[in-house]
Amino acid sequence: MWARKGQLRRAGFLLPLRSGYMHYAAALEMRGVLPTHLEKFAGVLDRLVARLNEWDGDAIVSHELFSMASVEQIDALFARLRVAELHIVITARDVARQVPADWQETVKNGYRFDYGRYVDDLVRDDPNTFFWQMQDIPAIGERWCRGVPPERVHVITVPGSGAAPDELWRRFCSVLGVDPDVFHGAERPTNTSMGVAGTEFIRQIPEFVGDGPPITPEFRHPLIKILLAQKIIAQHDDVPIGLQAAHRDWFIEKSVSYVDYIKRNNFHVVGDLDSLISRPEQLPDHVTPTAAQVVDAGITGIVGLIEERAEYEKRLKQEIRDVNIAIRKARATKRRLKRENAILRSIRGGIYALRMAVMDKFLSFVRSKRRAK
Repeated sequence: MWARKGQLRRAGFLLPLRSGYMHYAAALEMRGVLPTHLEKFAGVLDRLVARLNEWDGDAIVSHELFSMASVEQIDALFARLRVAELHIVITARDVARQVPADWQETVKNGYRFDYGRYVDDLVRDDPNTFFWQMQDIPAIGERWCRGVPPERVHVITVPGSGAAPDELWRRFCSVLGVDPDVFHGAERPTNTSMGVAGTEFIRQIPEFVGDGPPITPEFRHPLIKILLAQKIIAQHDDVPIGLQAAHRDWFIEKSVSYVDYIKRNNFHVVGDLDSLISRPEQLPDHVTPTAAQVVDAGITGIVGLIEERAEYEKRLKQEIRDVNIAIRKARATKRRLKRENAILRSIRGGIYALRMAVMDKFLSFVRSKRRAK
């Protein structure tokens, strides 16, 4: 969506602040959990509110972490906003398929529990866990949608793997009431999911590091999450993360209760509501990877990093060559301008001398005429 910020603005929609990362920081600050490495964003929620209040038109605020806000935090935010008509948009997919996706994402962000323990924690159904605060649709609805007419609560179902690449964007545009075809590049990102072995390798990286330098967020996000996990290991030939058979029925019942909640509240649904119901045939059994499979995924990662380094060095050398060429051109231009300035000074001097000579001749001529009289 942020890549189309300018197009949304021309369509009449404000996407406030500079980036989605600032909405991420605003969601954290709203909940009072802005980490120290994001202190440079302190006050971003105030800037967001100010920008919304000074804007006379439709605006979009979007980040999944807003879903975790408490009733008190939501009320405090709404009290500061001057909103003529509030709409709540919830994107949702079936909860059982969200479990492996969320575990993988948390692992990329430094989560250390193995998958079995992670799922065991989820079926305890603790509403305070990170997962349920973002995935429990009835709980999110009860916090965010109080007093909002049901026709202004929009549940957009996430399309399945066989859908058109821009289907989710089209569904969102239908809520906005704009033509999705007027936006360029409106396609969802390529799926960068890892398999069981690749995810397990990423999870064990802190153990491989041991007593070495700590893995800071500034290091983890660009190198481990973006480069190693999403770009390199996601391409590794691996087995998809499934769901333990013992917990399958529990998640299916949970998904059915979500659909019942949406129907009961008459929310506006965009997409197939039944697609939110987890299906046994769509949930492969989880297979724990062997040590050899984890090592194989790690080798893929190491080889990929070596190749990326080689490619980076190649790009860097080319950039250095380009800079050197630009410097040489700049120096040549400087020398040429110096020569041309010297020539120009000579021309100016010649013109001045010629002008003085002509003036001299003219004055001599005038004086001679006066003497003749």
